[in-house]
Amino acid sequence: MPALLLAARGAVHRSARTGALRGGRGSAASRRRAQPGLVEGADLDRVWGGASVYDVDLDQERAAVGFWLASRARGRSVATRTLRLLSRWAFDQLAVARLELTCAPDNVASQRVADRCGFVREGVLRSHMRFQGERRDTVVFSLLPGELR
Repeated sequence: MPALLLAARGAVHRSARTGALRGGRGSAASRRRAQPGLVEGADLDRVWGGASVYDVDLDQERAAVGFWLASRARGRSVATRTLRLLSRWAFDQLAVARLELTCAPDNVASQRVADRCGFVREGVLRSHMRFQGERRDTVVFSLLPGELR
């Protein structure tokens, strides 16, 4: 069973003066990502995937979450458990009021993970981003406090 290795840069920082969490829109801290890695407990050199809390905007109380898995880690509920952990952390520690998750329309596995965790599909952003030299649509999901399953 893989473990979540929580050794990474933080998405926000604490104010030295007040101790408050900082990192609003446009700040360097808001552009940083918390990037824990998923590793197999018995072998710390074997990475199973990664996950991020990014686009943290404390002024608007929102952030985004994302994840990826190596093929050997798929089908083991690793992504679901990781997404739940990161979502709970973002709500509890960052005090965000909204989390967003995006994926490609053909990424059915990620959409199922989002659904299992309580994320609500909001729609499709057409021609949203460049991907491998072409424009790609993006499916947008959101999660509000109290909706996490």
